[in-house]
Amino acid sequence: MSDLIDQETAPAPAPAPPRNARSARILEAARRCFSDKGFRSTTIIDIADAAGVSRPLVYKYFGDKDGLIDSALRAVFADWEALNDPDSEVEALPNAPARSAGVALEEKLRKSVEFVRQQPIFKTILQNDPQIVMRGHLEGLRRCRSVSAASTRAILEAGAETGEFRADLDTEAATASVEMILFGLLERALGIRPELILEPDLERTTIDLLLAGLLSPRGIR
Repeated sequence: MSDLIDQETAPAPAPAPPRNARSARILEAARRCFSDKGFRSTTIIDIADAAGVSRPLVYKYFGDKDGLIDSALRAVFADWEALNDPDSEVEALPNAPARSAGVALEEKLRKSVEFVRQQPIFKTILQNDPQIVMRGHLEGLRRCRSVSAASTRAILEAGAETGEFRADLDTEAATASVEMILFGLLERALGIRPELILEPDLERTTIDLLLAGLLSPRGIR
């Protein structure tokens, strides 16, 4: 995944289509179908049947299959942005003294890995239909990178301010390093390449080593 995107600031996301119970059901069915079969092998009939609705209703809400994959991926991107809200990270730390910056960063990394594991649509699309990403979703992926970096930067700045992280920490360089490691973990978590699987021991060791490099002597747990 890191090969497809860079860390440029992405524009604001496109607005999502109107949502109601039926359109949400159709979109969820589309995500399942695309995850199971890929984009090219999924038909509107598959999605309509999975959602328990008629084909005309699918067309009414989403236009065609392109509209469905666009909406499905935008929904995933929106969930990722909610997971990586930098404002919530900054607000949470002073309000929960036991939740140190180190703990917050570890939680972010682990939650990000788990999020990707729970999104099989990414693996299927990148394996079977990578042109879908190249065709119209690089901006969304870049925005995901930008939001993640902002979240990481907020945690690092909070840890540096309290003295939990090293006094000589270069926040910008450290943010770039953390994000490089994070997206390496995510690429393995996707399991696109069988020889590069994220085993639990590798995930734990990588996070432990990262935190050890950030913590000041008095901040080491």
